[in-house]
Amino acid sequence: MSIVMRKVLAVNFSICLILLGINHRLSAQGTNIIYGADGANKHFLVGNLGYTSTAVKEKLKVEVFGGAWHNFNLGEKTYYISTRDGIKINSETHGGSTGRFELKVFDNGSSYDFVIRLTTTYLAIQIKSWILKGGASYGQYFETEFGVVSYDPSGKTDITSQIAVNELIVTTNGGNVGIGEASPDHKLSVNGTVGAKEVKVTSSGWSDFVFEPHYDLKSLDQVEDFIRENGHLPDIPSAEEVEENGISLGEMDARLLQKIEELTLYVIELKKENAELRKQSGRIDALEKALDELIQTKN
Repeated sequence: MSIVMRKVLAVNFSICLILLGINHRLSAQGTNIIYGADGANKHFLVGNLGYTSTAVKEKLKVEVFGGAWHNFNLGEKTYYISTRDGIKINSETHGGSTGRFELKVFDNGSSYDFVIRLTTTYLAIQIKSWILKGGASYGQYFETEFGVVSYDPSGKTDITSQIAVNELIVTTNGGNVGIGEASPDHKLSVNGTVGAKEVKVTSSGWSDFVFEPHYDLKSLDQVEDFIRENGHLPDIPSAEEVEENGISLGEMDARLLQKIEELTLYVIELKKENAELRKQSGRIDALEKALDELIQTKN
């Protein structure tokens, strides 16, 4: 299709939308949708895919930029959708763009409609949607931009609740990153395991204070009493506290080192006590020997 023809179609499509009273417009980079107080519960068709079967060879990609007019929705949400082997939706959120819209899925009786629904008022979003074609023309690449239009869900079956959206990665407006975590509250929040060759933790405090002359080292009797009363070591959180609050890796390493250094001091003290006991045992042996010799002399 020529560039001139594309422009003519875009202009004609925009005119049709204006005549229909739809408050959005096409741009060279997508469809802009802007609403004030009347924005809630508006629906826009962003793509359509067939029922699950081997006949389905297309995939759908939808990008939504924006949200609220405020700068906390300064980002983009992307959906990756396939229905060939069952409905599967992956998504990515960047820059906190999650407010004021949601993805809905409707069964129209012959296929699935994918729809962006405006959930509240006063918003501005830009939608770009593509159908990635597959099929008989092997070796060729087809990607068709889907024309976003208003959508009437009447008479269709809303099946959104039956579909789990797999949130691949989330970045907030403040720079937090979530992997498998929809609302990351740390610079990196991971809902799952992490594999790494090495992890470096910087910490402002370490536990060498244990070796300072005036460190208050509890006696073993005091430690025993504490364990009997509380069920865990002094200065170490309980299982309930860890389950509720988690642990800070750097802080916990420092506390564990503190316990190791305390154990070292206990071992040193026990060694001294053991050496003293050996001396006393030697003196007792010597006294016993002298006593035996004295008894033998008298006999």
